[in-house]
Amino acid sequence: RANKINNVTFHIPTDENNQYDYMKPWIISSSDYRLNMKFVPILDREAHLSALFLSTHQHQVFGRYSGTAILDDDTAIYFNNFMGFAERVVNRW
Repeated sequence: RANKINNVTFHIPTDENNQYDYMKPWIISSSDYRLNMKFVPILDREAHLSALFLSTHQHQVFGRYSGTAILDDDTAIYFNNFMGFAERVVNRW
């Protein structure tokens, strides 16, 4: 069964130059407060490609999730150190 969670935001930390620092812990939360997670990165698989009218900049970050998700029936799901990944991709053409 699927559960609807509103507007999930990935809060990726930035460095002193206001650039994303993918290897610092992220906070992932929803606007309805039903999803609250911390993502602790282990590896950032980064790729860049630029050719004529095409470019891509990708970060596929592997790490561990910990936090809470509240289902539609108010059941709380707790998880700790659950392995997964998150990615940020910017494509231009």
